[in-house]
Amino acid sequence: MKLTAYQYYLPFKKNLNTSNKSFKHRTGILLEYPCDDGRTVFGEAAPLPGFSKKSLDKIVGELKINVADISEALNSTEPVTSLQKVYETTSLANELAFGLDTLAYQITAQNKGTTMSQILFSQLQTSIKINALGDLLSDNIFAEVKQFVNKGFKTIKFKVGRNVKIEYQQLREIRSIYPDLTVRLDANQAWPLKEAITNCNRFSSLGIEYLEEPIAQPSPQNYEDLTQNIELPIGIDESIIHTDWWPNILPFTSYVILKPMLLGNFKKIFATNRLANTHDNKTVLTTSLESGIGRIMTAIFSSGFGNRQTAHGLMTGTLLARDLIDDSNCILNGEYQIPLSEIPFTIDPNILNQLSPIRLQK
Repeated sequence: MKLTAYQYYLPFKKNLNTSNKSFKHRTGILLEYPCDDGRTVFGEAAPLPGFSKKSLDKIVGELKINVADISEALNSTEPVTSLQKVYETTSLANELAFGLDTLAYQITAQNKGTTMSQILFSQLQTSIKINALGDLLSDNIFAEVKQFVNKGFKTIKFKVGRNVKIEYQQLREIRSIYPDLTVRLDANQAWPLKEAITNCNRFSSLGIEYLEEPIAQPSPQNYEDLTQNIELPIGIDESIIHTDWWPNILPFTSYVILKPMLLGNFKKIFATNRLANTHDNKTVLTTSLESGIGRIMTAIFSSGFGNRQTAHGLMTGTLLARDLIDDSNCILNGEYQIPLSEIPFTIDPNILNQLSPIRLQK
């Protein structure tokens, strides 16, 4: 059987702005593999600029170099186990390993006459709470929040760090209108330690669920100093990807945000989740702004081991002008309905024809 790959380009409806980056589009790799029964399975590898350790071009190069071993593993009687051996002898990018395991678990499920979710988890929630995404610097922020609330969302996440004065004023007004709304913030490592302390204490008065990654130079000592001077619950996200010592921060955090696409193969995702749940941290799973394939996989992990009392980040598909898979019908009343019937994934042939093939073999 022959592994096929395509490069995709998915523009956002409008720029997605963080404290230190602006996203206009997403690029990634769509993986396609034909099974013995005639069906085809799809996976996705999508490095996130500013988060991922390796670029898209680097990952394409790794795929080309290792395509023979990867294809042999996928064609074996135990593709999941065989791929683990490939991971042990190579240094494949986390995103590529995630995409390959997405293929391998679908193949295994078909071979065993079961579903991928049943292989991964003994119990699975059929729906999970999710957060909406708001822009505090938008001219229409109050209308947007009202629309989210009317659609049943109980939690909204906002990026902060671009203009704290305005962001605080907008949040104070939102809180006065919606006192029961759960609000979470993400600073994307915007501030030096002293400024982080000041801003966390400023936002603390607004009843914030948690604030992600406030510190520009994260370290266990900086997080200890931060939490000794604030009461606001803190979450970590990109520190997990960028550092090896992130577990040393866990005594000082309340939430750990996991992006499965960026963590690697599924075995590594489970191991990271077990570690993240120490020190009474709550695990929140979010997408990496990838296509519908990665979002649905993130939803499955969220429903399998994500914290059940808090919302997860699965609404990013609404930000894209076009997509490989449309999962908008999965979102209802502020919850994501797990589309188990959509797996194995199927891609519209018209969408495939618009993608750029990647030449893997000579």
